[in-house]
Amino acid sequence: SAADFICDNYAKLAEAESQPKTRFHAIVSVEGRSIRTPDAFLTEGQNFKFSVDFGSEPSITSFFTNPSDPKPEQGYSATGAATCASGWNSNISVSGTDGYFDSIEELVTNDNYSFSLGVPGADANTVDTINFSLVAPEGLAAQRKERQIRVVF
Repeated sequence: SAADFICDNYAKLAEAESQPKTRFHAIVSVEGRSIRTPDAFLTEGQNFKFSVDFGSEPSITSFFTNPSDPKPEQGYSATGAATCASGWNSNISVSGTDGYFDSIEELVTNDNYSFSLGVPGADANTVDTINFSLVAPEGLAAQRKERQIRVVF
């Protein structure tokens, strides 16, 4: 009956409330920034679980070519690096005025991430436009971070 259900559950709640509880919280500090978790009240045998969000946002930390100013016919590599972007898609694409095009796309698998694309040399006065982008995974608001470099041979 409904009365039995209420009595049984009230008894369980009253029993849980009568057990001694300890108040816990964690303070996490990273690079001079601290965050305090909300208080948790635990009875004996319970685990204290918490997560911390420092409000980090994915960002492109560097994007460069090596060599930085390639000479005609000299190949180069384009390297992009990002932090806090695990789960995002990354892409480097190269489009040249000589018709050359190449791109590489990867899923970012860690929070300190970098990858490169090798590009062959080109004739003098050819211009390559290189783009590096991070694209948020599905389920997040549409976000995109981009950087661009131009190389003139």
